[in-house]
Amino acid sequence: MIFNLKRPAFGRSSWSFVPASGAAQPEWAAEGLDWMMALPCSGTLTLTMSVFHADICLVAAGKPGTSDGTRVGGNGGGMITATDITLPAGVYTVTVGVSGSDTVLTAPDGRSWTARSGEGAAGGTYGTPKGGDGQLAWNDADTLLRTGWRYGPGGGYGFHRNAYSQDTPGGEGGDIGTAPADENAGAGASGLAHPAGYPGCPGTGQGGGGGSRIYNGSSFDDGDGGLGGSGAVLIRYHKEVSA
Repeated sequence: MIFNLKRPAFGRSSWSFVPASGAAQPEWAAEGLDWMMALPCSGTLTLTMSVFHADICLVAAGKPGTSDGTRVGGNGGGMITATDITLPAGVYTVTVGVSGSDTVLTAPDGRSWTARSGEGAAGGTYGTPKGGDGQLAWNDADTLLRTGWRYGPGGGYGFHRNAYSQDTPGGEGGDIGTAPADENAGAGASGLAHPAGYPGCPGTGQGGGGGSRIYNGSSFDDGDGGLGGSGAVLIRYHKEVSA
């Protein structure tokens, strides 16, 4: 006699995560058979059952803004995706990049995926002070988690005051979509009261804002660039996205 047994659905009890430090845990959402998780930090992910149709998206950390007087915003973190792949049960090593570093996911079967810091949108410059805008994960505007977030935007150009007390304002950070952040996330240094660039939005891989260059009466003072925003690892049940 042959029994056709249904394979149990992948759910919240099908995985566990141990962060490398702290106590942060992945975000998780499920609707019917659809599910998605977002890993915000480095650690060890254990799948107790295989996923035969999965999509992954890795986002590297953004580069920090410059601190050498050039005032250039940091480039955003690169984003890579793989769709409709099999993720076998077992232990995965997760490295989520922080300012200026890559994001890496290594599977128990030896496969590895890497998103590179700095390969996202360009940071702001003299001619284009606003950082380049980020991209949607999987080009999908309707993900179960982080709906409308944009990843890998560039940091803004930094403030400048020349020897004639003429000011050039700092530029905004690139678009992070609906990601929650301070309005100055990724912006370049904004003036005398804030000569340092602003850090990129965490979890988006946004580049840090460029530092300032300010004439002090005899020479120039250069402000620090902002740190790049951390990256992320996103995993979900496979979904076809129309162009």
